[in-house]
Amino acid sequence: PGTALPEPSLRALLTACCAVLAGACAELEAGTNADVVDLVNCCLCLLINVTERDARVRRLAAATECRGAPLIPFLARVFGAQLEGGTTSGNIVAAYTALLLGCLTVRHGENRDAVREALRARLPPDAGCPMVRLV
Repeated sequence: PGTALPEPSLRALLTACCAVLAGACAELEAGTNADVVDLVNCCLCLLINVTERDARVRRLAAATECRGAPLIPFLARVFGAQLEGGTTSGNIVAAYTALLLGCLTVRHGENRDAVREALRARLPPDAGCPMVRLV
């Protein structure tokens, strides 16, 4: 079973969700609006739901840009930034981000390689974080 939406609708959904996610993450990371964490988590959950069962959506999602970068490097940056913050809300965002990164890699070797590369570039080799090992 996959997502029955036609490709143009999926692209529009992914583009809109990534735009909202990028803006909300910018506010969260700047510390200008702590309440935006719920919006970040909602966007991450929507992306998890549409990518977890459909290889076509995983391919489209990986090609979608967030703040001028492909989705996977953007998510790796968000993941690392939220872990570094050491807050409960940041750990929750990091957990949802790890789930999304994991969903993007299911039966998709190119995405798996992109996630590994993005996490290696963003995190120290001895990060040892269970979420990193999971992904």
